[in-house]
Amino acid sequence: MTVSLPRFAGRTAIVLGAVCTLGIWPVHLWESTQGVVAWSVAFVVALIGAILGAIPLASKFARQSPENFPQAWLIGLGIRMLFVLTACLVVWVTRPFVTSPFLLGAGVAYGVVLGIEIATASRMMTVVDVPVTTGDVSTPIIGVAASSRPVAGDLAR
Repeated sequence: MTVSLPRFAGRTAIVLGAVCTLGIWPVHLWESTQGVVAWSVAFVVALIGAILGAIPLASKFARQSPENFPQAWLIGLGIRMLFVLTACLVVWVTRPFVTSPFLLGAGVAYGVVLGIEIATASRMMTVVDVPVTTGDVSTPIIGVAASSRPVAGDLAR
């Protein structure tokens, strides 16, 4: 399975739009109209970063093998983080508008996008197509989380 980029972008835009709308009034009381503009621009930057970060998840690389999907997710996470942090640095240095609402909005939007992306990626990683083959049916499938380290209860035996 793979992530649908238009569906992810649409869902992220709707959620970010709702969160941005919820924060407009407090930001307006805090920094007036310039603060609202900075707040809104931060959410647009986060949306662009989310779309850029979802491109590896929707790529052919992510579909090639089950191991590639988590790698694609981490690559996308790095792309999104680099994009948003670069935008924050540019705003901090050039100061085209009030920086505090922008930085706060970028942090809030980044957290929201991270939550959406984790939910999407974890849903995709839990869908496992295991081919049915002949063999012992009672043998459990051991997952990646299995550990060879002894547990405290094992030492007592």
